[in-house]
Amino acid sequence: MPLVLSGSPRAEMEKIAIDEWMAPSGSPHQFLDFRCSVRDHDYGEFYLAHCGALVDIEPMGHWIEDPGFDATAVSTNPRARMRPIHRPPRAPADRQPHCHWTASIDPDATPVTAHPSVALVERSIAAQCQGEDPGESEEPGGWDDYSGPFDADFELEDLSRAPWRSCGEGARRSPSRD
Repeated sequence: MPLVLSGSPRAEMEKIAIDEWMAPSGSPHQFLDFRCSVRDHDYGEFYLAHCGALVDIEPMGHWIEDPGFDATAVSTNPRARMRPIHRPPRAPADRQPHCHWTASIDPDATPVTAHPSVALVERSIAAQCQGEDPGESEEPGGWDDYSGPFDADFELEDLSRAPWRSCGEGARRSPSRD
């Protein structure tokens, strides 16, 4: 993002970056190193031991986590709220972890609506993919059952290696991608 928009005014760059992060409400693998704790059904905390986005934009004096994390919370529960314990700008400049947040659900809170770009993501072919129960994984590693206790050290590699069997009705794969 900084390289693409380096000639743009700061306010325009920040708006585009916020929209970019709010639409997918995701955490790119190895770009964000999330660590979590869960107290109960309605409260937990997370911190970023490493935040690639912050490393990219912090030298320019930017920080945009607040709306991005709330967008992630809303994608899960419209009454969820994420609030900083500490956040950028970091003081001292090399503070670890990069940021630390609470994640809570307030049943009395006014529901927040999703970012308008979420509708675009929901209509994508990737979002239409439906998995069928593949049974046992054909490849070793990964969990075939996610019903166990919360694992604070969960990593992408812990996901099941079982293959997806379909990509939703009407979804087509481009011949050039086979």
